[in-house]
Amino acid sequence: FSYEPEPDAEEELNIQAGDYLLVWGEPVGPGGYLDAELLDGRRGLVPSHFVQRLIGDDLLEFHQAVLSTLREEEINQENFAADVQRLNEMAEMSEAPEDDGPEADLFFSVLVPAPRQLTLERQLNKSVLISWTTPDVGPGNHIESYHVYVDGVLKTTIKATERTRALVEGVESNRPHRISVRSVTANRRTSRDAACTMIIGRDTHQLGPSAVRASNITSTSAVISWLPANSNHQHVVCVNNVEVRTVKPGVYRHTITGLAPNTQYRVTVRAKHHRAAQNVANVAEDLPMPAAAHTDFRTLPKGLPDPPSDILVE
Repeated sequence: FSYEPEPDAEEELNIQAGDYLLVWGEPVGPGGYLDAELLDGRRGLVPSHFVQRLIGDDLLEFHQAVLSTLREEEINQENFAADVQRLNEMAEMSEAPEDDGPEADLFFSVLVPAPRQLTLERQLNKSVLISWTTPDVGPGNHIESYHVYVDGVLKTTIKATERTRALVEGVESNRPHRISVRSVTANRRTSRDAACTMIIGRDTHQLGPSAVRASNITSTSAVISWLPANSNHQHVVCVNNVEVRTVKPGVYRHTITGLAPNTQYRVTVRAKHHRAAQNVANVAEDLPMPAAAHTDFRTLPKGLPDPPSDILVE
């Protein structure tokens, strides 16, 4: 039998013919209600005359159904972890030029402001609708267009004179995907993916930053960079488990100073949720703390001071 409770019967459970129920205790109340739980974890009251006890082959079939559900969940979790790892590896490859020196910075990111407030407006079965706000453009920067990437692949180009919104096809809703939007100037310079990016899909809200790395290491300082799971989040930077800075959304690097020479450090970066400005409208208010990522490095031994720079002859 199928049973659909009245709208005001909040304690009763909606069941369909063929559902398996775990029953706790004997029937209670004037109607003979059972305290029952579905295999997906939903629990509530069910009229006892809608339930039939399993015995013999029916009970064996139930056990097989439970084992099949558990195996499917394990496979889904393994596939999810593999998909996220693949997204992070591809994103790391696309961000790699940042460590190639000041020339790479000048071409790729520092002088090109990134879009802000990337928002997933709607996720359909095979497509997503996203939007963003225009960056704060300073003198000498003219944004000509925006490139929308999905898993490191350019999907569409939006002219800067058009609406800052895009319908992206070929995005499956049952798998995680990384969406990134780059600003593109007239001379083809682009902003960094890490400044405007998010991982979308089921159960991705608990993901934290990845690809934490230390570069430009000296005896007293280091530049820490990371790849956000969602660039709308603030990120907390910790040195040896001590919080040293909370950076604003869209920031994906921080210079740590005041370090001791020839010393081992662990820097951890974790995301900090914005409850007032979630990027997805139907996300629950109470979200679990996203995972953190870290990197270990050793500062250089103390030596001669850095040579002077920007020398002027008057």
